[in-house]
Amino acid sequence: MVLRFEFNALYLLSQSQEPMSLLSQVSQLTSAADELAQNGAPVREWACPVPWLGDLGAAHVATVSTLPGSQEFVDRSGRELCGRDRRLPTLTSLGLRSWQEARVDHQDIVLEACRTYFRGRPRKRWFAALEHLLLAAGTSLANPRPGACHIHLIPFALTRPWTKVGARERSELCRAAGSHVAQALKGSSIRVLFLGGRSAVNLFQQLAGTTLEGQGQESWDLHGRRGVYARGEAFRGTITSVSGTDLGREVLVLGMNHNPHTSFGLNGKVLASMAEWMKAAIQKDRLLR
Repeated sequence: MVLRFEFNALYLLSQSQEPMSLLSQVSQLTSAADELAQNGAPVREWACPVPWLGDLGAAHVATVSTLPGSQEFVDRSGRELCGRDRRLPTLTSLGLRSWQEARVDHQDIVLEACRTYFRGRPRKRWFAALEHLLLAAGTSLANPRPGACHIHLIPFALTRPWTKVGARERSELCRAAGSHVAQALKGSSIRVLFLGGRSAVNLFQQLAGTTLEGQGQESWDLHGRRGVYARGEAFRGTITSVSGTDLGREVLVLGMNHNPHTSFGLNGKVLASMAEWMKAAIQKDRLLR
């Protein structure tokens, strides 16, 4: 099938010793988005790929989630965001019928929209918990230097939640995503990755071909009327490669089992404990001097 050929080509690109330019990465992903849609994958074919948000080129820290949220492109009724409400480019906003028609100038618009996302109309409430953790570590999504960015492991907006995507569809989506994560990290100066939530931790381990060390964190336990209903767990490890691509440096990977955006009961006390843990881990390795 064409889909498998294209994804094999993307995989081979991930083995290159030279990092792809950011524009080339966006070009590859727009092509992959069309192929995915044509082969029945649950992607919003009219939404641009979202490999990262923020200035990847200036970032030394990246927060990581599984994929772009639907609210980056649609309102609560499922209608496409338009005009001043639009956050990121779509086929409609670019005047295209498919991503196959996209030229370099269209791809550059997508790249710039991702780079300047936090200067426009970001989902402030969704990113608030991440920003709290980053500020404790001495960096921010909102301020470019010393800055952070946000990386999506699956860079495509989907028509249904990741938990409702079948195993075969996940495999095809991951086939496209492996090259994206490797190339994004290889061409950047990122020294720290922070994985928010069990889903992101599990998917990153799969894509990177690594296993992170888990450790219980009692101060992160979530309590309800009947006691603890969700134990806290921290993850830590270092990587030097992703999907077989040598990054040329060590990258510290931190993670937590709770999703900082959506976990019920994640109060200020728990967030403060998470922030202190993250700050201590980064300072210990002196990664943000």
